[in-house]
Amino acid sequence: MQEVEPNPHKTARELLDLLVGKRLTSISRRIFHDPDETACVFEWLTGLELRFGRHVIHIDVDPNDDTLLISKAPREDDDTLIIDGSSHPLWRPILGKPLMFAWTMINSRGYLDGLAFAFETYAPSATLVAAGSQIHEFSNHDRDRRVAEAATASAQMGINQAVDALVSDLVYIVNKTTSKAVHEASKDRRGRAKTGRSPGAPRSSAGETARTRSSAGLAKLRDEARTFIENNPQCHAAQIARALGTTNTPEFRAVIQELRQAGTVARAKGRVTRSSPTR
Repeated sequence: MQEVEPNPHKTARELLDLLVGKRLTSISRRIFHDPDETACVFEWLTGLELRFGRHVIHIDVDPNDDTLLISKAPREDDDTLIIDGSSHPLWRPILGKPLMFAWTMINSRGYLDGLAFAFETYAPSATLVAAGSQIHEFSNHDRDRRVAEAATASAQMGINQAVDALVSDLVYIVNKTTSKAVHEASKDRRGRAKTGRSPGAPRSSAGETARTRSSAGLAKLRDEARTFIENNPQCHAAQIARALGTTNTPEFRAVIQELRQAGTVARAKGRVTRSSPTR
């Protein structure tokens, strides 16, 4: 990094010191003008003339290194137009007010590329920065506006995030509650269809229900099979199953096996017949 002199740009500082305490009476602006252009989209500011009564300073930008030149005489430039700056939004509020402080801004390489002025107050009212072969103007109103806009945007963002989080929580709670209610209703309907009982009735275990159904079915099937065999002793198992309205299921085979073990039924050549009593 280049070392900065203890007191750089002495002439510029001395000129600014002469203006402290004096009132700004008029201002002129030097605007870049291209004869080939029929219209200018924005003002390309290349210089300012600040008049404090009898004292005048000229502030120009050096396009070779983007520095500010402060002098008593204007910089010669045929491509500029001089216009009145008293109605400019930056300078209009401070016109006629005394200059309290002036600052020179030196960059890290030792170049003077910025100025700041405090009119009537001890805070900067106008700031000038050289960049891109032109002078950029800033006011404390711009700073306050940007700070306020940033604070408003931050607060609005916080509010939006809080609202989004609240809506997400509410949607989650509603979905969870609805899903639980639907599940309970579906569960209750299935229970009533299977058991035919009221929701408050005591519930038996699955094993007990299965055993009860199995015992009752086998007893009924056994009685029907015994009655049919007594009336039709020569029928085989398939005919008995069809007559009883069942198939050759494990339950039916269990009934036939039980009757055979009891001596009620005998099997001969694929037929189920009633056995003769032993004499």
